[in-house]
Amino acid sequence: MHNKNIFHFLFVSLVYIAVYILTIIIPFSPLIIILVLLNYNKKLALRVSIIALVAILNNQFVISNLSVSLYGLGKLHIYQAGILFYLIIVLLITIFSRFKLINTLKLFGCYVVVFFLLYYSNIIKSILFSFNVFGGFFMFFLLLSCLINYRKKDLKVYYDQLTFDFFYLIFFILIASILISLIDLSTNFYLLKYQATAVSNFRGSNENILFVNGFPKIYVTGFGNYDFILRYTPLVNDPVRAGYWYVCFIMFILFIIRKITIKLFLLPILLVLLVLTWSKGAIIFIVLIGVYYFLFKKKMQNTAYLFFIGTLSLMIYLSGILKTSAAIHVLGLKIPFEQSFGLRYLFGNGLHKAGNMGRLEGEHWMESVSRGAESLVGTYFYAFGLIGFLLYSRLHIIYIKKFNSNGFFVVSSILISSFFISFLQEGQYNVFQIFPFLLFSFFVIFKNEF
Repeated sequence: MHNKNIFHFLFVSLVYIAVYILTIIIPFSPLIIILVLLNYNKKLALRVSIIALVAILNNQFVISNLSVSLYGLGKLHIYQAGILFYLIIVLLITIFSRFKLINTLKLFGCYVVVFFLLYYSNIIKSILFSFNVFGGFFMFFLLLSCLINYRKKDLKVYYDQLTFDFFYLIFFILIASILISLIDLSTNFYLLKYQATAVSNFRGSNENILFVNGFPKIYVTGFGNYDFILRYTPLVNDPVRAGYWYVCFIMFILFIIRKITIKLFLLPILLVLLVLTWSKGAIIFIVLIGVYYFLFKKKMQNTAYLFFIGTLSLMIYLSGILKTSAAIHVLGLKIPFEQSFGLRYLFGNGLHKAGNMGRLEGEHWMESVSRGAESLVGTYFYAFGLIGFLLYSRLHIIYIKKFNSNGFFVVSSILISSFFISFLQEGQYNVFQIFPFLLFSFFVIFKNEF
């Protein structure tokens, strides 16, 4: 057993490091390895693909920065490589599943395709735009449908191997994070500053302007009377994304791992890392999941929906009183709903200008906020109108009820919490941000089978 644990840890560590290095040198080279593995062992291909995607997601901006500076490669290559890995994982998961999509999901998908055809002339830009804004959301619900209707063939092998892999992936990331933190403390946060600069360079923004103690804006936040709070994330490049990964890790340890000693050892470390990111959305997210899990397990669905409405209303109200960045998110939510009633209010304005992705070069940030930026619900309402918003809401309600009826209360808690956060964060269903919770849902659903 001891040798098996060492083997799993070495396997995960070597794949993670190898993908990191290979992607810097040639962004698509790990994909070639996966395509070769697909011909010989689909289970191994899925295991390697998941570790590889986590490595790319966690280090996307640093990998991109190194590739651009060392080899002059385009920064979008890393993003495209990540998307291809995601698609491979989707394909491999669906091999042992049955597609049974509900009509609301089909209708919403067709609705998006119509807007895609109406408003775009540049096909490459159209695909990237639609995938970034809608792809993560659609594929998340698509794969949840597959997980509900899986076949049991080889299920035990998939579950055991992937569970071990993911546990040791968490362990590897924690060890790497501690080592990076020690280096940062002895070098005045050199690695953090480089990491933050890489994020700013990738986004092509002015966020690399130095602030107090030389920290770029992306790694500084404010709350109340405190204008300078350092958002520390030693390995995962983006502090917001880091917060959501730590939430996923915490939930994995709580719901999947049985040994109390492991829980007592890992949970405090993960909680500290989560707090250090100052990812307010992620912290609210895990609190909401806990509340909804309790309410759903106690069969208090109506109370859960009332809590949803009351808490969202309170947060919108408090955003106008407290000095936080939440006010911008609330504006992105409210303004699209306040536009004059008409056909565009019902059917939407199209994706081409919606949200942050629709921001025009040189345009004042407030213009994009008026089109739903910083709020996914605001973005969808501007793009798809009242009809699109109702379809989006109905999808959540249907799947929440479906998972509750099957006893997967933590999955339905993730869904209702994601729905809640999407009112105030545009990236909640970003294809990369939602991926860890898809993995977690996989573990929860399969665990209940065995």
